[in-house]
Amino acid sequence: MLVNLETEKIAKVGIPTTVSSKFNMNELEEEQIDITWGGVRLYIKRPCAKELIISKNDIFYKGIFENGTYKRLRSIPISRRVVPSIDSRITYFIRANLSLINNKTKQEENYFSDKSIFIKATATERMSSHPIDVKIKGVAISISKDTFMPDENIDLEYTLENYKELNVELIQDINTICQCPEFWKQCVHNKKKPPIQKAKSNIKNPPTNGKLNLKIPTDAEPSHNYLWETQVSLGVNHRVGDQNSWYLKIEATSFKGEKTQFTIPINIIEGKVTEPDLFSPIVGEKSNALGKIITPDQIELVKKEIDGNSIKITLKNKTKNNFEGVTIQVSGIQSEFFELPPNMLGKIKWDSNQDITVNYKYNPDITMLQLKIEDNNQNTVSKNIS
Repeated sequence: MLVNLETEKIAKVGIPTTVSSKFNMNELEEEQIDITWGGVRLYIKRPCAKELIISKNDIFYKGIFENGTYKRLRSIPISRRVVPSIDSRITYFIRANLSLINNKTKQEENYFSDKSIFIKATATERMSSHPIDVKIKGVAISISKDTFMPDENIDLEYTLENYKELNVELIQDINTICQCPEFWKQCVHNKKKPPIQKAKSNIKNPPTNGKLNLKIPTDAEPSHNYLWETQVSLGVNHRVGDQNSWYLKIEATSFKGEKTQFTIPINIIEGKVTEPDLFSPIVGEKSNALGKIITPDQIELVKKEIDGNSIKITLKNKTKNNFEGVTIQVSGIQSEFFELPPNMLGKIKWDSNQDITVNYKYNPDITMLQLKIEDNNQNTVSKNIS
């Protein structure tokens, strides 16, 4: 494959995740490859199956690359506002992308590799539990608490005045939010799904006072209310969210056939879970993430000249190391504040004491050039040239 991707399988809301990308450009026929962009992106797959970019990290910018293999390690930020993965309703994947110009057709071509990733919610403080006492039209319900764990019993005490039947149901109410400017009104996922009955207890000819219990399913999904929103343009937003609530539906039938109905909200929280180790897996070259220490003065500026519409910069590798899969990124700084679009050169090898020349479009307003050099072993160094 031209693009290979490795990721951590599990990430956590609010904590960046590590991604390793390998670009095997030697699968292409061209000796020099005209790249327009390369990078990694975190996507959410919405309930409507349409993909939406959550965050990204650039790897390659526009430039000419020698044919060969380039390896890069990147960290993708995950906002604290991101909705965690929820069963099949909210899912995520990471894509490594490479866009280049086909020398024969002069058309842009895109290559990519995808990997699924599960994003866990951050740990939250336990909800404080409160007793429940409700009395409506001669139906009194008492429960010692309103917060439960999966597989737990809800023990309920009741008192009835002139009722011949009591029905209690445990209801799950799920609402997945999927809204985007293109299909705001037509999207079928805006329609709320009907509540789901998860447990039921029915007593006919009940005594005036009694007890009953409902078993919470072992796989009961914890209560939550998540919403992620991003602004596309003024007054137009993308919204993705998931709400999961639980309640008891009480229905009592009197001897006259009249029904008394009401609901009691409850919370379901996660039981004790063994948290997976999010930081131990080695992804690609993660063990070499810091690379070798290179200082800016070890990359010597040999020559700088203006040649027509180009600024030509010649650099010498003064380290004792031979670099492989090297990229040299050049960005012009205009009036000390405004950064112009970067240009990049890709070289398969940069041996010790060897010179490399990189070009950047000349602009008389440029006051400084910023260089960032990176190789396959995660060596990185930045250098400024006046």
